[in-house]
Amino acid sequence: YAAARKIESKKKELAERADQETRSKEEELKKKVGPITKAREVEIVKRLHREDQQKREEESMKRQQEKEAQEEEIRRLAVRKQGKVRPETFFRLHLDRLQREETLAEKRRMKEQQEEKKLKAESIHNRSTHNPRVFHRLYQSKGRPMEVLQTWLQPGVPTDAEEDAAYSGSEMFEDETTSRASRPPERTARR
Repeated sequence: YAAARKIESKKKELAERADQETRSKEEELKKKVGPITKAREVEIVKRLHREDQQKREEESMKRQQEKEAQEEEIRRLAVRKQGKVRPETFFRLHLDRLQREETLAEKRRMKEQQEEKKLKAESIHNRSTHNPRVFHRLYQSKGRPMEVLQTWLQPGVPTDAEEDAAYSGSEMFEDETTSRASRPPERTARR
């Protein structure tokens, strides 16, 4: 805390000295120049105004020259860019495009082949056997529902689902939906 006080007091002393020096300079100037009259004051204001205008004009001229130099640099670079065109550039770009298209087409082909292999590998038809009766079962009975109903109603005649299971060698699992589909519709007796 004491160090902060010392610093503050030093700052105040320096500020007071600076004020005293500026006052003493002003007094010396007044002694040299003498009392300022109204005419002299107007003359000083006009001179300061002219000096300020000259400074502003010089700054604006300097900015204008810098701006022109930048524009000239841009024009020079633009002219340099419009130089001769190398003919191999377009040919190289054309070949690059063709090469890119070729690689993309190859990637597409590879992806399609992988997809096809995946579908074949994961197909449910891989382990199934050929059954020529499926076609007849699906398309011969079309339009003949009475014959199908009669085969359902005959006892001891195997249904198509049972025949398919026997033909393919797979087991037949009966759940609610398959048991209804393989059995004829139930008749309820009315009393």
